[in-house]
Amino acid sequence: MRGKVISFPLPKDHWLFAESEDGPEEPPTPMRMGLDDERRKEMESALRQAGQYAIRAATANGTDDDYDPDSIIQNLIVGMLGYHTSDGLSHIGEG
Repeated sequence: MRGKVISFPLPKDHWLFAESEDGPEEPPTPMRMGLDDERRKEMESALRQAGQYAIRAATANGTDDDYDPDSIIQNLIVGMLGYHTSDGLSHIGEG
């Protein structure tokens, strides 16, 4: 049985609520790749896998619908770059 975590509403100035004053927000695209870029399919797959991991991790495999959007972002970073360790690997269980 999982313990219940206390939920608090996000602050009014949280990044999730930010709205663009200039119309629809443009994506940042720091890794922009056109369809002709040979890396695009590989990166799409990697990002999809990392995004799915991030959502599963932040929602306890879909069982918690009261998730923290910051947790999704943190888990996306871990899913793409690895854990915050010297080699990016989890050392859980090592003695």
